Amino acid sequence: MAIYEMWLDAMWAYDGDGNGSSETATINLGGPAYAVAQISLTRAAYFDTPGWDQCYITEYSSNGNPVDLSNNPPEYLIIENATSFTFQADAFQGAVTALMNVFLFD
Repeated sequence: MAIYEMWLDAMWAYDGDGNGSSETATINLGGPAYAVAQISLTRAAYFDTPGWDQCYITEYSSNGNPVDLSNNPPEYLIIENATSFTFQADAFQGAVTALMNVFLFD
């Protein structure tokens, strides 16, 4: 199998007041594809203790049918007939930057 297309998206979340912050983003593919999605934490900054940051995949769609992953969020997925991937970044007393790559295979 060869990679024929790559999609990516980056996002960030910032919490400077100690209330916590969460941001989400979705990559919608052009149509159903055999896809591998990977999320990575590219920057974590803490302004106070305790502070934490995280990022994870929260949902994907296969043939347009959504699948919720919020109870067991993975760092990567291999999905047949994928149509979208959603990821989330959370920050508490800090800032976080997250990157998602989606590779499409023929």
